[in-house]
Amino acid sequence: MHTCETCGNEWPENYCPECGHTIGKAAKPAVPPPLPPPLPTPKPPATPTRMFGLFKKRQPAATPPVCPPLPPLPAGGLFWNEMGMGRLVPDYIQLHLASRSPQHTLSRRADGGIDTDAVPPLIFNDPQIRGAITRLITEQLPNNPSVLSSLTSDEIVSRLCGILTKVTGKDMYAVVCRKWCLEHKLL
Repeated sequence: MHTCETCGNEWPENYCPECGHTIGKAAKPAVPPPLPPPLPTPKPPATPTRMFGLFKKRQPAATPPVCPPLPPLPAGGLFWNEMGMGRLVPDYIQLHLASRSPQHTLSRRADGGIDTDAVPPLIFNDPQIRGAITRLITEQLPNNPSVLSSLTSDEIVSRLCGILTKVTGKDMYAVVCRKWCLEHKLL
């Protein structure tokens, strides 16, 4: 006979039909259920505006990691700004092409210098793409007047377009670059 540890009744088998307990079997330690994931910490309430709290200012989300700036091109400031934006045609190349083409249509600043900000922007969030473009431009089109003078304007633009196509795998940047140079009579 087997005595049930739960209800105290005796049974011929090691199973108690009254409480459903297996007699003589050691109870397994109870395993608590897994804890739920922690709740996000609540944001502090926004300060009310002059609209009596009807419109709340949103707090900015956590700031994304900032990539370190790329090294500057020789004698010419950064090619990319902190937002990953650069110029389709670098400043020193614009100025070199403009010096060869007196009929160019680049706009001029009040001091008579050429406004290099009017060129279409390049925006790449990937630091590897930015780094590859910077490296290839530095190698193939260095900011060196003797190197640039040894190339024709068409060779300079073709190299620049080739770099953009090679790094991005898309020829649309080259098309825009060549079109911009033609429109501004740099070729």
